[in-house]
Amino acid sequence: MPTTAMAPPDHLLLAAYVEDQSEEAFRQLVEHHLSMVYHTALRRTGNPTLAEDVSQQVFTILAKKATRLHSGTGLGGWQLRTTLFEASKAMRSESRRAAKMKELASQSSQSDETATWNEALPVLDEAIESLPDKDRKAIILRFFEEQSFRAIGQALGKSEDASQKQVSRALDKLGIVLSRQGFAASTVTLETLLSSEATKAAPTALQHSIAQSSLAAVPQLTTTALVSNTLLTMSYAKTKTALVVTALAAVPMGLQ
Repeated sequence: MPTTAMAPPDHLLLAAYVEDQSEEAFRQLVEHHLSMVYHTALRRTGNPTLAEDVSQQVFTILAKKATRLHSGTGLGGWQLRTTLFEASKAMRSESRRAAKMKELASQSSQSDETATWNEALPVLDEAIESLPDKDRKAIILRFFEEQSFRAIGQALGKSEDASQKQVSRALDKLGIVLSRQGFAASTVTLETLLSSEATKAAPTALQHSIAQSSLAAVPQLTTTALVSNTLLTMSYAKTKTALVVTALAAVPMGLQ
């Protein structure tokens, strides 16, 4: 009956690899310990792909550090410790990668919503106009006139809490109207972008130009009246500037 040759002990294989650079000796070391290393990594990570990567790393380290392992005695213990260390390191790396992917996905989603919003701007006002009266008023007061919920409640004959709910419902309805036209955006995105859009100021030069042109188009206003209105506008601007300067003077320099 044929006998099966016993595999050489670890310390002889390690010595053959270190002293003679025997690839066959190293191959046998891998064969002896791979199952233990792989399944240890698999239990630790719960991920077959990570377990394979960890196993590769453990034996790569063994190949590089074999000269420091003076004897094959205790090689199994060294591999267990190394496997646990590398598995933990791989899991941390995987967690960071997953977090980064999630962040990128979130940024992409926000970018997509912003692009969608920009496409929806031409129909925004019609969508607001199509809302029920109280919802339309709530959105205009909150975002375009920048009123507090208390002020909105007074205008709509509601409490402050009720006016806040009214604005929230109005945003939901606006989102539904826009989604029917192919523009999907979350309520939070709608609120954020509406606030941004509503606070954009018209060019200052345009304000003065329109005011003067509009007054000049009224036949009843004489030249004297136009001059008077212009002086009144200038006086108001100076008064407003003086008030701002006075207010700033009352604020500590650090806060300014």
